[in-house]
Amino acid sequence: MDTIFTVTGIDERAGTHPLSKRCFGWYPSEKLASNSIVKKSGDMHECKYIWLVVEEFPWGSFSKAKKETWWEWIEDIKDGFWQRCDKPKCIPDEVTNWGIA
Repeated sequence: MDTIFTVTGIDERAGTHPLSKRCFGWYPSEKLASNSIVKKSGDMHECKYIWLVVEEFPWGSFSKAKKETWWEWIEDIKDGFWQRCDKPKCIPDEVTNWGIA
């Protein structure tokens, strides 16, 4: 295994800072991380987090994330679901490493 994939929930309601975050765990592949999001494993929304980010890191010592994949919580009549999205504009491009920082 050369890399790990972290899944982190981020809340930024009403423009408040600092952003609240919680790393839900790590996975050995991006596919497993994404599947956990689609299946809503572990209630990653928790009625709080509006974004998830999956970050790819080399295993070992901390370094900058190699890749980010963003998800946004979409409310619907029943419950809600996660949908892929672009990185939120309120978060600067240089802000990374949610899962390990």
